[in-house]
Amino acid sequence: MTPLAKSLTEQQRSDVASYFASLATPYETALGPADAALLERGRLLARSGDESKQLQACANCHGPGGSGELFATPYLEGQSATYLATTIKEWKSGARANDAGKQMVVVARRLDDRDIAAVAAYFAGVVRSSPTEPGVRTAKAHETPATIAKRIR
Repeated sequence: MTPLAKSLTEQQRSDVASYFASLATPYETALGPADAALLERGRLLARSGDESKQLQACANCHGPGGSGELFATPYLEGQSATYLATTIKEWKSGARANDAGKQMVVVARRLDDRDIAAVAAYFAGVVRSSPTEPGVRTAKAHETPATIAKRIR
């Protein structure tokens, strides 16, 4: 990817980024399309955690809206729900073990399948509404993907 990206002008890189940023994020999980209750559970876990399960909020480590913390924790906002759910299940089963502090193993083992689907669906739909404030995707960008695609060809 690096040689291809280096061959693009600054404007072309901006156009490609705008195109991908404008694509709608499907709220698909292993449980099917996310409903309002599932997304609300995901929002609760992301922002507040669940004291009854001794779970801290995802935001405590992954930042507001899942924005990540440079060199510390990865971003979650806008990631594929399937990818997030699969990754959490890998932590839970022990198949994934690249967390030196073992924090994600502890968290994942306290999540049931519905909670995993909820968190994955929630973060799949989170986008930055401003540089400092997270929001949930509610509308497409001012340009359609087709318009952007024509401009970058």
